[in-house]
Amino acid sequence: MIGWNTGVYVERARAFGWNAIEIDGHDVEQIDRAFREAAEVSGRPTVVVARTIKGKGVKAVEDKDGWHGKALDDPDAAIAELGGVRNIHVDVAKPEPGEPHPIALVDLRQDEVTLEQAAQLHRTRPRASVIALTGPGTSLVKVYEAGVLAAIPAEVEAVVACVENVIESRRDLVRGIPRVESRTGMERLRRVYGDLRSGLISATVALNLMHIISESVERAVLFLVKRDHLVALGAFGTDSRGRPLAESTRTLKLAIEGDGALVRSLESGEVLSVDFAKAELPESLSGVLGRPRTGQIVVFPVLGAQRVISVIYTDNGDRDRPIEDIDILELATAQVGMAFENELLRRQISQSRD
Repeated sequence: MIGWNTGVYVERARAFGWNAIEIDGHDVEQIDRAFREAAEVSGRPTVVVARTIKGKGVKAVEDKDGWHGKALDDPDAAIAELGGVRNIHVDVAKPEPGEPHPIALVDLRQDEVTLEQAAQLHRTRPRASVIALTGPGTSLVKVYEAGVLAAIPAEVEAVVACVENVIESRRDLVRGIPRVESRTGMERLRRVYGDLRSGLISATVALNLMHIISESVERAVLFLVKRDHLVALGAFGTDSRGRPLAESTRTLKLAIEGDGALVRSLESGEVLSVDFAKAELPESLSGVLGRPRTGQIVVFPVLGAQRVISVIYTDNGDRDRPIEDIDILELATAQVGMAFENELLRRQISQSRD
């Protein structure tokens, strides 16, 4: 086992081009210096690898198994051992005006998350849009009393449609106000990793992708790969006539044929950034979209275990600036691909049993 040999993790991160900082996780000055260094690095992500000892400073539990998440036998003695009660106040950075509030997806089926936990989430993050996945036995009245914005079935299409409506509603509320620049790519990627680690069902993949991509581009269409065609699963932005793109593409199906950008990305499994005029998009899609102002489009493949299971068309619509953070969005789609595929397989098995 690697254990406290944190240098191994540092070298792995550096091998992928990351800025890696190794510190003593119990040294406040080292932590402070690491954060300052990370803030000064641009053009690549930073990872801080901290050596820590569980229960540090409390003799009864320091570096001992079986205490994770448990209350101490003598908390007062532990506080005294750590130096006694200290009233420390820390001023944290406030969010930028207009910064989008989080969208949280909770699974209320089979008691994976309780109603009380959902209510606590609403109390602690009152501006978050909480969406709940519910089953046949879930009391919708109690769900909404807990502060949930929307209760939906655990279906990919339902999740996508719901998050599209949330995003569009938020944009409607601030329409006419200059768009605030998106969060950094690393923050968006960290959110994807967090959701995967949390054990949320992989239907959140669609929500993650559309939410994260909406912070970097003006328009996107998510296509699910079938045997010989692509099916539009969700979208955001407006079409060439100013209508919601989600409505314009709701029943759109594209044959997998020719040598257009969608097919090339599907077959190669690679991200493609091309000019709209050279993308050779099917007329049924290009006519709905219309040429974006910059002409740039980017197609992201979503890779499963052995094949591309989805492709995402993106552009910046009427916005006169190129698409940024392509590498971060590529990493995000790579991380969620297999989870997405597993969810689709579970749905197919469930439907066949029914």
